[in-house]
Amino acid sequence: MCVRQFRGWSAGYRRGDAKDLKPGSKPPSRLFGIEENPEAFDDFRRQVMQRFLPPVERLHWLRLPCTLHNGSPGHIVMLRVEKSDHVHSVLGDGTWTRMDASNRELNAGEIAELAYRRGGCAAR
Repeated sequence: MCVRQFRGWSAGYRRGDAKDLKPGSKPPSRLFGIEENPEAFDDFRRQVMQRFLPPVERLHWLRLPCTLHNGSPGHIVMLRVEKSDHVHSVLGDGTWTRMDASNRELNAGEIAELAYRRGGCAAR
């Protein structure tokens, strides 16, 4: 999964109940772990921590041991993103909401309404 898609996906999930996200997970016969490209995983973690406004405060990274597609031991990572009281946007990429099978970018009015419902801004 590309990092840009995952950022949008995780931004949408923060607007609902806490969800378990499993980047890199595939059916067991095709399981690739973070050892396949550790630099890309480090870059992904860095971007998740730096590319949201306001920053995401409650992320839980859990490394899970597994047997990879080639039979060698490895790890996948589960990222738990807890529900947030804030409206988070991806720097340079907008504010997204999760639909059933995809994401949808919110317009300015929808962002303001969501922030108002969450107590992030007051009526004038």
